[in-house]
Amino acid sequence: MKTRADLLIDGKYKRITIWDALDMKQNRPVLWEKYKDKIFSISKKSENKVRLIFQTGKHGIVENSYFRYYNADFEHRGEGSEESYRHEFFKECISRIKHLEIRWKGEALTIYPDEILQEDLVYIVNSEIPFDDLRNSSVFVTGATGLIGVSLVRALLCANRIRNLNLHVFALIRSKEKAETVYGNLLKKKELSLILGDVTEKIFVSQKVDYIFHCASITASKIMVSNPVETLLTSVDGTKNILEFARENNCKSVVYVSSMEMYGSFTETNDNVTETELGYVNPLAVRSNYPESKRLCENMCVAYYSEYKVPVKIARLSQTFGAGILPGENRVFAQFAKSAIEGKDIVLHTKGLSEGNYCYTRDTIMGLLFVLLKGVNAEAYNVANPETHTTIADMAKMVCEKFGDGRINVVFNISESNIFGYAADTKMKLNSDKLQKLGWKPEIGLEEAYRRMILSMKDMRS
Repeated sequence: MKTRADLLIDGKYKRITIWDALDMKQNRPVLWEKYKDKIFSISKKSENKVRLIFQTGKHGIVENSYFRYYNADFEHRGEGSEESYRHEFFKECISRIKHLEIRWKGEALTIYPDEILQEDLVYIVNSEIPFDDLRNSSVFVTGATGLIGVSLVRALLCANRIRNLNLHVFALIRSKEKAETVYGNLLKKKELSLILGDVTEKIFVSQKVDYIFHCASITASKIMVSNPVETLLTSVDGTKNILEFARENNCKSVVYVSSMEMYGSFTETNDNVTETELGYVNPLAVRSNYPESKRLCENMCVAYYSEYKVPVKIARLSQTFGAGILPGENRVFAQFAKSAIEGKDIVLHTKGLSEGNYCYTRDTIMGLLFVLLKGVNAEAYNVANPETHTTIADMAKMVCEKFGDGRINVVFNISESNIFGYAADTKMKLNSDKLQKLGWKPEIGLEEAYRRMILSMKDMRS
């Protein structure tokens, strides 16, 4: 790759800054239209904040183009302002690239065609999380091709890069092909090691492991109904194996990723569900395998701490979504976003009366890191944003109103049987005060979470 040349004009390279490009676009539109697709790079040299590298070919920007991201800062985006204009120009440049490669000091880091996701990762790294506690350590993540696992791995690698932590991440996966899809060029990083295996089998890691995030779990409701035994065994046997592994390795801290479903259902509205509350779960219902297994695994964590002093904490996640959701994701939040993007009605297969508790992915990942580094052993923490509490039906209506451009509506198509495996209706609002006392604070509301997720999904599709 050439480093000196920016714009190819009549066979000659000419250096061009972002201000030069802006001037050309505004004041010399004919020249801009002639040469805009031949831009090799655009550099914002002031404070070295932004540098875009556009690799050109015979027909303009080639498919494998490069995008250099140097901590882009667009805090001042006022309507019609110069900074706002620059930001729109920045996005326009990105939109012409099919393959993005984040680079740091000349080294390829990732391939996210997703400005929102990258912004979230940098935000996490620059937060008050005590990342220095992870210096010269290793972190083991199970379920590393699921949304939570992938998000944790991305955040840890980003922190390692920016903060120079000398951190190594081990990612347990079941499918190499899926890992290649979700991680891309990150797999070239020496600080990331993939471990191909199944959490229900004995765990082997070649090096010392200091910290563990146990995220592996079956989360698709349809599978909970069609394969209830596998759902139970993945949860129970998998958690036992991880706790034994943590015991053998004298790990410093372990987080078991549980679920708000462990609370069961409340027939009457409970507006303040703390970690000591508990609702009803019908043990004779097949779909109960998931919440019942979560309850058992939480008790197993407490048992391993009580008997063997395994330093394990429990994080009860609300429904998590946001930038960087994975290809093929089909849970309700993804379905709603896809409907808005494609201009299709949102179809509900229930009355949508269940009251949901939600959290933006960035907030959830920060919560998990706080639990890992500051949580109390054998204690549980709700990871939820109380401000996002709503019913499924009301959330669907909000998406239609805010992001449907008047083209879509909510449509009900209710089956007599629960063929989709939906959890029983519940009426509860999770309290996250306990986690907030550790220093965590959820920041992204429901509408903003959907806005950011939809922008992210559009970036991934472009």
